[in-house]
Amino acid sequence: MILYQPNASFKSIFEQNKTLKLNTFIITGKNTDFNFLNQNQQDFNFRMSYQKENYFATYNKSFNLFAQEDIGFESLSPLENTFGTITSKEASSTFLDATIRNIQTGNPLLSFSEIGKQRKAYLFGENIWKWRMETHIKKKSYEDFDLFMDKLIQYLASNSSKKSLVVDYESFYNAGETIEITAQYYNKNYELDEKAQLSIQLTNKDTKATKTYNFLKSNLDYKVEFDNLEKEIIHLPLRKRSLIHHL
Repeated sequence: MILYQPNASFKSIFEQNKTLKLNTFIITGKNTDFNFLNQNQQDFNFRMSYQKENYFATYNKSFNLFAQEDIGFESLSPLENTFGTITSKEASSTFLDATIRNIQTGNPLLSFSEIGKQRKAYLFGENIWKWRMETHIKKKSYEDFDLFMDKLIQYLASNSSKKSLVVDYESFYNAGETIEITAQYYNKNYELDEKAQLSIQLTNKDTKATKTYNFLKSNLDYKVEFDNLEKEIIHLPLRKRSLIHHL
């Protein structure tokens, strides 16, 4: 569901969604009832005034829910919202931070949350249509903006149960041979995450001594190799092609 500038008239929708738990995209602006939002969602707390403010975007390089490059967000027109403080009550991931005249506000501009299987996106500002026009003026194409929105909606449209890490290895290795293990790590849109940092820990079954190895990034996956290991040191409590969250 896309909920634009919710107010008290949205009450029945929020009540129904407590049961349905549909993914939502909430867009706020000058006509949003933030007191209503404080009472009807658990992700953010709003302390807002009635004064209008223009918020520019700052791209967060560490965002990793899905792969999205900076399309020049900081040079785009500001979005309009009321002035105030927005603080996260639950774990959230911010894609764009809000600034006022190059001053960081500490508020998110575009943020995402995920509780259980329910995903939400929050855009704290109206007039994002201007961004699409401006990217077209600069590049004579809507592609950059449209791809950005496609990925945002793809994240919200999915409740995928797929795990983030796929590990491939054999259940048995001959002593003295080089052992190679490969892994693929995926973000929430099931895109290969090229910024991941993966490691694996080997345990000696007799001495309980452990040793940690880092995976190296290749073209399509991550790889780690071991050689000259004592046969008794190898203990890999995983299944071949298993799907897990962590090594």
